[in-house]
Amino acid sequence: LYTTVVWVIYFGTTFLAIRWMAGIPLDVWQILAVFVISSVGMAMPSSPGSVGVFEAAVMFAMMNFGVSKEKSLALGLVLHMIVYIPTTLLGLVILARSKVTLKAIRRSDEELA
Repeated sequence: LYTTVVWVIYFGTTFLAIRWMAGIPLDVWQILAVFVISSVGMAMPSSPGSVGVFEAAVMFAMMNFGVSKEKSLALGLVLHMIVYIPTTLLGLVILARSKVTLKAIRRSDEELA
């Protein structure tokens, strides 16, 4: 159930970014295609935070629907930051509250290797 809620919120973010923020008149199915392609882009092994790959996936999807390269890149950057920054900040807050130190995490990682 939790995973479904997270995916619905993620799709809602994509929908609002495309229709409301960027004012791009794509229909729901086209936005769903952008969402799926950008999710695959985020899942691909790449640089930390999928910087570059996510934006390229958004550009690829948006340009297939006739959106300009510049607008597609701008949307990709904004959408990535909307998703990435709050998630990272929340993770740091949870890490700080858990009283787990980075030193302990490294030590645990070394013990597993």
